[in-house]
Amino acid sequence: MLFSSHAAELWLQGTNGISWIPAVFFCVLAIPCAHLGLSWAAGVAAVLGCPSFGAALPIWFVLALIAFLRNDSRLRILIPGAVGVLVVVSWFLTKPPGRQSLATSAFEPNGRLSVFAAVLGGLWSADVAVIAGGITIAALIYIVRDANPQVSGWIALAYAVLLAGMLAMGRATDQVPGGNAGLISRNVVIGALATSALLALVTINRPRSEGWSYDEN
Repeated sequence: MLFSSHAAELWLQGTNGISWIPAVFFCVLAIPCAHLGLSWAAGVAAVLGCPSFGAALPIWFVLALIAFLRNDSRLRILIPGAVGVLVVVSWFLTKPPGRQSLATSAFEPNGRLSVFAAVLGGLWSADVAVIAGGITIAALIYIVRDANPQVSGWIALAYAVLLAGMLAMGRATDQVPGGNAGLISRNVVIGALATSALLALVTINRPRSEGWSYDEN
């Protein structure tokens, strides 16, 4: 993705939108590291992701969630959570004034919910993205009710839900092709992450039959 012709063109133009790819990459790398108990490696990946793009800002809360699901020490839960608060506060105090490009400052809950769902469902079809996103969200909520340490990494991969929320808060607008910012093509990777988490969780939690057993005696 980084060295495709389109990505290379964005790098040469200095377009800041390309920098969200390494941000998401380092966040996705941090998740399995934390799942395996490699807190230091997860922290390094999160630190590398945050300067890349704002998409990495929620990763610290995700790492705290993984530590909680793994029943790690209280310190391992509190440290990434505290760092996350500091990162978000620092961003808020230093962000440029004014709104983002094409974003609306109106409340518009319907528009923001449409963007939120479309981001998570855009992998399937632009025509049914909002419906597919709603089904994805409902299915994730249903299946993570019985969370356990063994699936903490897959649950945390639903970090994509936080990214969808960030887009809904900052990029809700009808001034884009299709009238929904959630349908912008580069956002499909967010829906892919959420769908990957859902498929893995469904597979792990599927009903299992006893089947035949082998008795060497």
